[in-house]
Amino acid sequence: MKVIRHDIVYKSQVAVIKIKPLYDLHIGAFSCDEDKIKEDVDAVIKDPLAYAIIGGDVCEFINRSDKRHREESMAPFLHGHGDVAQLQIERAVKLLAPLAKHNKVLAVMTGNHEESIAQRYERDVYAELVRNLRRSDGVHIGLGYAGWVQLNMKRINRSKTSSRPTAASTQWCIDAWLSHGYGGGILEGGHALTLGRVFKSYDADLVLMGHRHVFASIRNLQIRLTSYGLIEERAQVAAFCGSYRRSWKQDDTIRAPGASYEQMKGYPPHECGSPWVELNPHTREIHIK
Repeated sequence: MKVIRHDIVYKSQVAVIKIKPLYDLHIGAFSCDEDKIKEDVDAVIKDPLAYAIIGGDVCEFINRSDKRHREESMAPFLHGHGDVAQLQIERAVKLLAPLAKHNKVLAVMTGNHEESIAQRYERDVYAELVRNLRRSDGVHIGLGYAGWVQLNMKRINRSKTSSRPTAASTQWCIDAWLSHGYGGGILEGGHALTLGRVFKSYDADLVLMGHRHVFASIRNLQIRLTSYGLIEERAQVAAFCGSYRRSWKQDDTIRAPGASYEQMKGYPPHECGSPWVELNPHTREIHIK
């Protein structure tokens, strides 16, 4: 299990650090909403204190010899081509490279679709994605299927008589446990129970998971005693981060439409995209929006 550490420097007392979890993009699927991906990537780049986590299942990665393959479930740019995995990698890098260029990526994770193609075809597409999305500052961002990201947020003051920065006046460190996710289900209560159980095993301030293609979040409040005999509160936040593969998409072709994965499993339709995670160093609060 890897640990990735990032220092985030900010100036304003009212600054809010934002994280956009880009989980379950499924680039290469017929119902992948690339416009929504571009919209959220642009939003991260435009905000100097916004960052992204790429949370696995970046591409569909279902080859034609795979028993799960259906031509109508593939995006049109893959039709008639042989090495569909390579085309999907190139498409993903094109969409996500602006984040890497601006050092906005906190972590790149693998998902069950990356793991499946590695097992079936001995092709490490995850390593290719990490290599092509590497940061220019040399910080390693390959986290694997699950791991820790530690964010050390520092507010730097400047002296009134000098332009040189002084020591950090505020410092807040949070521990985030990230997983591509596991399991499934339909009812909201099942998602909440899964998120709540994570806190029994991982002492994290923030937990982000995917795989289920749903939005769901919980807050867990702990009351603890400090070494000075003071009682204090600690809020833990956890969320499933949605998906950029729509559960449905209108098919205007003349061929007979195929059934989506969600339709065959009886899953309800879900929103497309992901929430924002907002970190407020001044109040030391974490919010999912």
